[in-house]
Amino acid sequence: TGNAGRGTGLGLPVVRSVAERHRGAVGLSSPPGAGATFFVYLPIAAAAPVPLAPSEPAAQSLAGRRLLLVDDDPKVLQVLARALVRLGCDVVTATDGQDAWEQFLRLDGRTFDCVLTDLTMPRVGGMQLGERIFNSRMAVPVILMTAYAAALDPERIRQAGFHALLPKPLDFGRLTRLLQDIRGANTAGSDCA
Repeated sequence: TGNAGRGTGLGLPVVRSVAERHRGAVGLSSPPGAGATFFVYLPIAAAAPVPLAPSEPAAQSLAGRRLLLVDDDPKVLQVLARALVRLGCDVVTATDGQDAWEQFLRLDGRTFDCVLTDLTMPRVGGMQLGERIFNSRMAVPVILMTAYAAALDPERIRQAGFHALLPKPLDFGRLTRLLQDIRGANTAGSDCA
C-alpha cells in the first residue's frame, strides 16, 4: 500500500475500519506473481447522505476554543485543522510530540483549552507528550487519537491522565461533543472508554 520504508502502514487498516463502520467489508485477490487487488464492499444507502458541514449551534459552541493539534500525517493534520477552524476554533498545529511540546512551552500552554494528539509519531509520541503536559501542572486536557485504540487499555489511558481516547478514523461528532464539554479545567480521564 506504499513504498517500502515510507508511511505508517495504517492505510489498509483504516480502509477496513471505515468499511466495517458502514456495515461493509474489504476483500482481496492476490494471484501469485500478479500483485494484489483490493475490493471495498459497501451497502447501498437507504437514505440521503447526511451533510458533513457543521451545524450552526456546534460552530457557535466551539467558537474561541484554542487547540493544539498534533499528528505526523500532514493530510490528517490539514483536514482536521480545517474542520476545527470551521467550527470556530483557533488551531495551532504540530507534526510530532517534540514540536508540540516546544510550541506548548513557547506559547504558554495555559492558553490552550485542549491538546489533541496522535499516539504514534516520530521523536516524541502522544503518550510521552501527554506525560510532559501533565507534569507541567498546567491542567490542560489532552485527547489521545489513534488507529490502535482497540489494542489500548482505556483504564491505563485514564490513569495516565488523558481526558479521552478517540479511535481513528475519528467520529467528528464525538470529538465536537468532547470539545464542547471542555471548559478549560482538566477533567482528565472522563471519556476513555
